[in-house]
Amino acid sequence: MDSRLNPNRPGMEGKLARIVFAATDVQKAPRRDAMRITQGLMGEDVRVYERQEGWAYVQLTADGYVGYVEEEALAPTGLSATHWLSVPSSFTYPAADLKTSPVEEIFFGARLSITAIEDNYARTSEGRYLPLSHVKQIGEYRADPASIATEFLHVPYLWGGKTARGLDCSGLIQLALNACGIHVLRDTDMQEASLGRALEKGEALHRNDLVFWKGHVGILSGPKTLIHANGTYMQVVEEPLAEAIRRIAATGSEVTSIRRFQ
Repeated sequence: MDSRLNPNRPGMEGKLARIVFAATDVQKAPRRDAMRITQGLMGEDVRVYERQEGWAYVQLTADGYVGYVEEEALAPTGLSATHWLSVPSSFTYPAADLKTSPVEEIFFGARLSITAIEDNYARTSEGRYLPLSHVKQIGEYRADPASIATEFLHVPYLWGGKTARGLDCSGLIQLALNACGIHVLRDTDMQEASLGRALEKGEALHRNDLVFWKGHVGILSGPKTLIHANGTYMQVVEEPLAEAIRRIAATGSEVTSIRRFQ
């Protein structure tokens, strides 16, 4: 089994916990200077296999990824999520009043338990408020992954990132497709192996097709334009597909497949 998805704890089921930070790094080792391999978002459930010296070894229940998170980012599971954040980021407030000082910034995909609606605000189970227009009910999806990717244009590139503060190529694809009800694994090779079908040579390209290179992926906003988080520009950009192919080919990497999931 892929080590990225295997907790390697024979006989242990793990104890459920929930991420309570807006976003928390999932790291390769229990150290703050260890490599960030992905991020967990507010409201995500994890299985905790061990705790030691302020760190927890966990598996994200959504995509199966395993790694270490700081223990303070976790809390017992509480009320089930009723809504999810459907905009790149939003603020929560102590009252249903935009003039109050925000409590915190939360990010696209955060899972929230909404207990009441007051005017144009949703109140969470923690007693915080955010704009009602920024959330959708669990099970209510968006329809167009490319439009979601467009909302993240100019967000800085961040290895392992999955928020409007920074994200990587496969993180962008995972966020965009998950929000449309399409289950997506975390890394580029996993996505290429599991999503849709590979297009035949000469087949017309469509919006929302995925273009893969070894270790890289982007989504088409049109037959000739690509949206991707990349290390060349160190941000999410939209550019001509032919230019991206030419530039990446110059580094010795060719397109490995173009896939259609719809």
